[in-house]
Amino acid sequence: MEGAYININSTKPQTLAFMLSDSPAGMAAWIVEKYHAWSDWPLLTMDDLCDCLTLYWMTNTAYTSIRAYHGNSFTLPTMGPITVPTAIAAFPHDVLPVPREWVERHYPVVQYTTMPRGGHFTALEQPREFAEDITRFADILASRV
Repeated sequence: MEGAYININSTKPQTLAFMLSDSPAGMAAWIVEKYHAWSDWPLLTMDDLCDCLTLYWMTNTAYTSIRAYHGNSFTLPTMGPITVPTAIAAFPHDVLPVPREWVERHYPVVQYTTMPRGGHFTALEQPREFAEDITRFADILASRV
């Protein structure tokens, strides 16, 4: 339902970047729509959205934010097995939720947390819970040393 942006970002990054960099209204429409679709919307404030929009507009970083999709689509080497201890914080309103069974089949998961609220913008939506989850994971890693 929300994956088309990956195709646009990875195949036509320049077109989208020019559009987002040329019109503050166009950029606001694009970004606010993403925040609405990918987040636990009531957790965000108007100040959060204005901060994000101001940051993108004043730094003219639309293209920079899109460029990674293009690069990842065409330049990343094939990856081997993941062996690094992994923590997952699964937020219920994330863009592309991945089933726990799939994650555990492909990654050495040492911590899996199902979060009660939040979406793709975890650090903005649930900063305390996200920080606490990272701290628990760091404690697990520290205990292994």
